[in-house]
Amino acid sequence: MLGATVYNILVLFCKDFVKLVCLASLIAIPVFYFIGDRWLRNYAFHIELNWFIFIIPPLLLLLISLITVGIESLKAALRNPVASIRSE
Repeated sequence: MLGATVYNILVLFCKDFVKLVCLASLIAIPVFYFIGDRWLRNYAFHIELNWFIFIIPPLLLLLISLITVGIESLKAALRNPVASIRSE
């Protein structure tokens, strides 16, 4: 059998999106922490920034992106390549 398996195609596409989401999270979390902490200091009654405020949104974003990319990659991997070649 020639070519990649469906699993290999899914891993190939999803791996790049996981890297991008992790990189974006690593950049955004410290920025949000410092800006949010300074902003909250101006109030008489302010909350402390807990760890789950910074962990849950990136995990949710990662889950949504993996589901979206996984479904679209699965559709592309299961599509007949001959049909794509004929249409072009």
